[in-house]
Amino acid sequence: ESIVHHLVDCDDGSIVADVRFVGKHGCIVITTKYHMDWHSVFGRLPCSECGMFFNGGRAVRMHQVLEHGTEYKDAQENVRCVEWQMVLYT
Repeated sequence: ESIVHHLVDCDDGSIVADVRFVGKHGCIVITTKYHMDWHSVFGRLPCSECGMFFNGGRAVRMHQVLEHGTEYKDAQENVRCVEWQMVLYT
């Protein structure tokens, strides 16, 4: 996790859009701004838990319920937050 904090602290915001440590898989997921832009052009949304991209809110919601064990109502709220963040990002 300290590597993730270091990457966030060192980036000036021009390259890295998102960095996260996915403890379930033991890996670091780094999303560049270019990669985030590429997905947003096609209307794909990232999962707020693991950073994977999906085609729309319903797919993200179902992924969170099935893969992360998130309650349906919480998954709905997570999708709303991700959609709002993508609007602010673009």
